[in-house]
Amino acid sequence: RRQHLCLPSRVCACCIVSCRALPAPLSSVESAWGYQAKQLILDHSMPSYHSTQLRHTPPPREASFCLHGIRTGKVCCAQSCGSCGNGWSKETNRSLSAECSAHAILRSRRRCALEWDVGCVVPGVGEAAEQLCFWLHGRQLLLNKYGAREAEMGPACATPTSSCIESDILRAAALHNTSVEVLRMRVMRHCFSAPSIGRSIGRASVVRRLMARGCRASDFATVPVMTTRDGARLRPPPTVWLAAILRDQNELLQEWLFWHLLLGVSHVLLYDNGSMDQRMLEEIVGPFIEAGAVTVISMPGHGIQLTAYDDAIGRARKAAGAPFVACWDVDERVVPHGWGCLPDMLAHCTTERKCAGMRLNTRVTSGKSVATMAAELRAPEGRMGRSLIQQLNYPVGSFGHPQAKYVVKTIVRPTTHGTWKTPHSTFPHKGWCHLDEALECPATPGMPFSRRPQTGHFGFILHLQCRSLLGWVAKKSLTGRVDTKSTSNGCRTCFASLDDMHAEYTAQCLQSLPDDRAGVFNLSAARGFIRDVDGRLLAVMKTFLQ
Repeated sequence: RRQHLCLPSRVCACCIVSCRALPAPLSSVESAWGYQAKQLILDHSMPSYHSTQLRHTPPPREASFCLHGIRTGKVCCAQSCGSCGNGWSKETNRSLSAECSAHAILRSRRRCALEWDVGCVVPGVGEAAEQLCFWLHGRQLLLNKYGAREAEMGPACATPTSSCIESDILRAAALHNTSVEVLRMRVMRHCFSAPSIGRSIGRASVVRRLMARGCRASDFATVPVMTTRDGARLRPPPTVWLAAILRDQNELLQEWLFWHLLLGVSHVLLYDNGSMDQRMLEEIVGPFIEAGAVTVISMPGHGIQLTAYDDAIGRARKAAGAPFVACWDVDERVVPHGWGCLPDMLAHCTTERKCAGMRLNTRVTSGKSVATMAAELRAPEGRMGRSLIQQLNYPVGSFGHPQAKYVVKTIVRPTTHGTWKTPHSTFPHKGWCHLDEALECPATPGMPFSRRPQTGHFGFILHLQCRSLLGWVAKKSLTGRVDTKSTSNGCRTCFASLDDMHAEYTAQCLQSLPDDRAGVFNLSAARGFIRDVDGRLLAVMKTFLQ
């Protein structure tokens, strides 16, 4: 049995019948990706690339690269390698082949030209983030690392404009006799690597004590307000797992883990989608892994968020008690201010008949100006000892934000899970539904992926994607998002430039958000709850980092 894989040239979403196709054994695709070739073909979320060079703009290039290789960051290694290494095999104590060494591939400067190429650099991945990081930190890096002088570096770019920054990068590389690739790599490490927390034997014990104590609503001055219908008695709170896929989001990860453990999550499944700084990732999650709170699963590739969620639900089905699985991103935090703890919230689901899980509306925060972001990043001492929530002044977000769009995030009951439609929610088995915060099934059971009217009386998802331009560009550029509308090319599945992302951030994140309609949200209760959780988080982290 054979399945056709589309090889898109300039089309956005290809069709099995009409596009140029390459016959490929279905088994090879399934073994490399863990899901059927049909999903690869119909996945419209696979990103493509558009680059702004110094003197010319090449035609748009599709980003469905590395289909038969292993992706680590922007490097594509051969499938036979097992992983992209640093050039040396610990097992054989010998140098790796050129197709298995990430360092050798970066030095070769060979770019992937076709979808099946391996041993090459995937074009477009992270280039907007590299340009922004150079604008923020490049000149300081040149002064400290290369001994550059201000006079020889020329005038700085006044704003983060891709053409100006690219000129600076080329000039700096030539001036200091280094390659553009090495310069980009160093500035990215400086930009995205969280400060080292070192190693401490006692850190795992802090996590164990936190998990053993569990979540208590009284910790947050929150009294559960929901009651079951018909006077039914609540069952004991169920177990809750959390699943997320991430790539190079180390600056968010530690606080995100503590936030959800404080709210009653008993285990976190992290799917690493090819993070570039593996050392930092291991350093952050190491104590959590040792304490049994986190499992890290390597899952490189494109468009595999639903595959990761399905894997998490499959693991939960096999676990004792079939725990609920919450599925959202590392820049999203649950705020169950009407219940206090996630297990208490889901106890209502186990009592209600035909409850396949619960779904909560998303509230999105507004962002910082580029000048404010740059000043804070260049003077990190002002952020020392402050949590991200504190730095954002305890945000509660808004339903009126353009990115909210009535969307929900879902906590799934594994035994009732059917199929995913989007990363926001699923089709449960027939006769089941995801309850909203009012313990009601959706008015349109066939489309449980948005909820109108938006309400947050008892809980919501706080989305921090607008926290800064750097966070915005990192999510769009490093994780392969291609939903930015590009003014510089007409390819709907191509990477947008830094200029396009900056314009989109300004339009969507730097705006006055409308006030909530009366009766849909309790602002003071939500902000008070966020302060309480964040206060406990800071206390735990202080002990953790000692």
